[in-house]
Amino acid sequence: MSWTTMRARIAGTSSLALALLCACASTTTTGLASNATSGAASATPGAQRAWIAVLDTAAKPGALAVRRDAVLAALGDALEGYVVVSPVACVEGIPGDVAGDGYVLAIQRDERGDVDTLVDQLDRPPVFIGAVTVVCTD
Repeated sequence: MSWTTMRARIAGTSSLALALLCACASTTTTGLASNATSGAASATPGAQRAWIAVLDTAAKPGALAVRRDAVLAALGDALEGYVVVSPVACVEGIPGDVAGDGYVLAIQRDERGDVDTLVDQLDRPPVFIGAVTVVCTD
């Protein structure tokens, strides 16, 4: 897929999905989910479906920072809002053997094809790709 096509796909992402991404996994300057440091997350009545590729898990969100930076270096900073660190409890549908430690580093998009295209650019395969329900906001 060409860069122009990829930018067109990214630009075509709905405002609702972008708002959901910002709400569920808004980032601080360190790139960590803002609710990860406070531990506070609340269920939203308007939970949304999304496709994710879980790249890594950890007990503490800070343990995912280096890997997140490496993913952003590979994909480009323009995709920062789509590379999220989120509490596992905020994402329904991740298998228990994958979710494990408490936080996930994931690529999150509306379409499976978008997730696959981004994953193809990384040096390591994800541990899980699937449709999930995002249930939290900051």
